[in-house]
Amino acid sequence: MKYGHSLPERLQKFNELFFNKQANTITKWDIPTVNGTELYEVYHVSIELPKYRLDNTRTLALQEQYIYNNKLPDDFFNEVESDRVQEIQHGFLKKLIGSSDKDKDLIKYFENQNQTEPLILTHDGFVISGNRRLCAFRVLLEGNYEKYRRFSHIRVVVLPSLDGDKIDQIEDFLEQQKDIKEPFSWVSRALGYRRRMQRYNFSDEQLTDITKQKKGEIIGLINKLEVADRYLEFIGCPKDYNQIIDDFYAFEKIYTCQQKDKAGSIAKKTTFEKLAFLAIKNKGAFSDRMYKNIPIMYEAQSLIQNDIASEFEEEFKQFDSTEKLKSPLTGLNLFPDPAVSINKLVEKPEHEEKVIEIITDRIEGYLALEREKKKKSSVLERVRKANTLLVEANAIKNGEIDTKGVLSQITNIERELNKLKEWADNK
Repeated sequence: MKYGHSLPERLQKFNELFFNKQANTITKWDIPTVNGTELYEVYHVSIELPKYRLDNTRTLALQEQYIYNNKLPDDFFNEVESDRVQEIQHGFLKKLIGSSDKDKDLIKYFENQNQTEPLILTHDGFVISGNRRLCAFRVLLEGNYEKYRRFSHIRVVVLPSLDGDKIDQIEDFLEQQKDIKEPFSWVSRALGYRRRMQRYNFSDEQLTDITKQKKGEIIGLINKLEVADRYLEFIGCPKDYNQIIDDFYAFEKIYTCQQKDKAGSIAKKTTFEKLAFLAIKNKGAFSDRMYKNIPIMYEAQSLIQNDIASEFEEEFKQFDSTEKLKSPLTGLNLFPDPAVSINKLVEKPEHEEKVIEIITDRIEGYLALEREKKKKSSVLERVRKANTLLVEANAIKNGEIDTKGVLSQITNIERELNKLKEWADNK
C-alpha cells in the first residue's frame, strides 16, 4: 500500500473534486476554528491518497528518539513527501492505535464499525486530524482487503491553505473533543507546546490564549520536560521518552523542590537533582513511590551528602586533589564546593548501589525521626541510645583494625553534642 500519493496527484484530485463540488460532496462537516465552527464539504478519496502529517503531536517523542538512535539529522522528518519517512511514521502510528481500553483500541473498534467522522486534511493532503484512524484503516486493509474493503475509500475534508500555527490550533480544538481519541501523554503535550513556542516564537500568554489551556499548566509541563530531558541524558538514554511516561509526578516534585531552593548554589541544586535521578533509575529499591520519596530526599539532602562524604572519604580526597586551585594572590588552597565531588561520585556506576543504600537508609531514618518527634521523650531516648552505642564501641575498639573514618565521625558527634548541650542549657 502507498502511504500517500505524490503532491501533483493529490492536488489534481482535489481540483477535480472542487470543480464540481455539488456532485462530489457526500455531506458537510463542521470544523472548529478560532472564529467558531465553519462548514466544509466532505469528499470520498482513495485511502492511498492522504499523507500523514509529520508535525503530529502524538509522535513527536517517537520521532526524536528515532533521530537520536539512528544518528540522523535533526531535520530528517522535514522530508514530508518522502515515501520512506511516511512509512516510518506509519510504523509510529501503529504503536499508538492500540489501547487497554477496548473502546479506544482503533483496530478492534473499526473491525465492526464504519467511518463516520471524516479525516481533516490540509490543502495539500496532509492529515491534521485522523492520523491514527487512517493508520488503522490501512492496517485492516493490509490484513484482509476483502473483509475491510469499505475502507478502500475514505471520507475527508480538505481545508484551504493555512499557516502552520493555524493548523496547530485546529488540531488543539479537535483533540479537545472526546470520542474514541486516546488522550495525549504528558510528554507529547509538553513536546508540542515547546515546539510551538520555539517555532512560532509564541510568548506564554500567546500560547495560553491559542490553546485555551492555563498558563501555569503549559509552563509547568515544559519545565518538567526539561527535567526529564536531563534525566534521560543522565541515564544515557537521550530522547527515550517511553522510559519516563509514568514518572510525571517524580519530575514534578524535583522541579518543585528546586524552586524552593532559590539561594542554593548551582552545585548543590545539581547534586540534589542527580541524587533524585539516581533514585528514579533505581526506584525498585524504594518501598514507596518516588513522588513521595523525593521531597524527603530534599529535606534530608545535607544528611545524605554527609553520609556519602563519610562513606567515600578516600574518593573525595582524590577529587579534591585534582580540583584544588592555587590562588596567585593569597597563596591559599581553594577547594570547590563539596557538592562537586558528590556530583562526580554519583556518575560512577561502581558506586551506585552504595549511594542508593545510603539514600534509602536516610529516608527510613527521616520517617522514623518524624514519628519520634511526636513523642515528648524522643530526645532523651535517642541520647540514651547514642550513649549505649558509644559505650559498646569503646568496649570492642581493641579488636578493630580498620579505623578509617572514625575520627571524622567523632568530630561530627562532638558537633552535635555541643548543639544538644546548648539546647539543654537554655531550657
